[in-house]
Amino acid sequence: NCLIPLLAILILAFYWKKCALNSALVTFSLLSIIIPLSTGTTESMMRYLLPVFPLFILLGYISKKNSVYMAMVFTFTYLQSAIFLWFANWGWVT
Repeated sequence: NCLIPLLAILILAFYWKKCALNSALVTFSLLSIIIPLSTGTTESMMRYLLPVFPLFILLGYISKKNSVYMAMVFTFTYLQSAIFLWFANWGWVT
């Protein structure tokens, strides 16, 4: 949960000028990341970052190369499988 907002901010900072992303979208994204972080805890940050759609626009821009696209598909499939197995084994209860 601590690395997710840092990763989101790094993606925004690195690709803001490359993609020519609208400044309103960048402002929305930064506020959507910073406001939950200002509470002092990083619990459920992934839940708060799901509606930040400009991050998904940037991920689509990043995955234009086939090799990057395949790496992203492999990584996200692996993570989704691991999270599903954790959930199916009642790991969320403890």
